[in-house]
Amino acid sequence: AGLLLRRTLEAAQVRRSSRWRAASLATADAPATADTNRHRLVSVVPVYLEQEIAEETARFWHGLAQRNLVDQVLLVSTAKEQATGGRTTHELVDAELQRLGADPERITLLRCEEVTRYRASQLNLAVESARARLDRAGAKPTTIWVGIYNADSRPEAGTFAELRARALAEPRTRAFQQLVYYVVPERGRAGMVA
Repeated sequence: AGLLLRRTLEAAQVRRSSRWRAASLATADAPATADTNRHRLVSVVPVYLEQEIAEETARFWHGLAQRNLVDQVLLVSTAKEQATGGRTTHELVDAELQRLGADPERITLLRCEEVTRYRASQLNLAVESARARLDRAGAKPTTIWVGIYNADSRPEAGTFAELRARALAEPRTRAFQQLVYYVVPERGRAGMVA
């Protein structure tokens, strides 16, 4: 009886979510408007030993920032990566952002000098940087959404409009999961994963 009730509740949630998603897809690729801009979307992308996809990663996120789908992109390299005969991920991303003429208010490359085994120091640096910038812009902490992506992640462009719509419609929402495409350089294609 308990399992049947659970399945019924899950089915109802899927129907509600499907109706909501269908309605939100009508504006899925639209840039933020003054009304929806009260929710600030910051995308954080830690990069480490990503030479194979560094430039394409910079181009992808630059494109999203140019289309105003996100408010800010922070690519974060680490001092842990040392040059070993070629260019580092930091050097490749930096050169590509310069070539693209990236607006540093929209997309920035940070370098984390704190070397640890984990990405936490890179993420902390990015969140501190985003918070400082958005505080200056008068954003309230409850309106800031931080998305963390791997360098090989390629979220659907509509994700950001969907998140903005969800945050406006359901202010108690605190977490949002999405599907992303992953770049697989050795296979020459991308795959979709939740």
